[in-house]
Amino acid sequence: MTVQATKSPKKKTATKSVTADKPARPAKAGISTGDEKPESKKPAAAPKKAATKSKPKAADVPAVVMPDATQDVVFDPELVAKMKKIIAAYTDQHAALDQITEDTDNNFIQVLHIDSVDVVEIIIDTEKEFSITIEDEEIKHLKTFKLLYLLVEQKIKAVAS
Repeated sequence: MTVQATKSPKKKTATKSVTADKPARPAKAGISTGDEKPESKKPAAAPKKAATKSKPKAADVPAVVMPDATQDVVFDPELVAKMKKIIAAYTDQHAALDQITEDTDNNFIQVLHIDSVDVVEIIIDTEKEFSITIEDEEIKHLKTFKLLYLLVEQKIKAVAS
């Protein structure tokens, strides 16, 4: 390969020419001379998968411990009022809400015509109001106002201790 340099008053340039008697050298990385042979395309190695966590076995997952709804409970009127205030924001059945007492066995979600999105909002608002966390598995078991009350009360006591 012969390199000819030409000088100009403002800039320097270099040109390459290849002679038939010398083989072309490979270009430096990232610089193309136009003389290169296309590289054979090898299939790229598959990226390594990150180690995935296996699903916990039934024995590994702690069972959801819901409060006993059959127990006799002395309800805190202030806690009941706060909970009903949270629920009231998500129902237009205010007369039905007033009739729900701590020992009502009806599914308050159905009685108050609360949809699933609103149930999630009620849980979020309850968690914020009382600085607690209610797990998804616990939510599935909340059918009556009494169960909700007992769960909230249990969580508040757990946080306090």
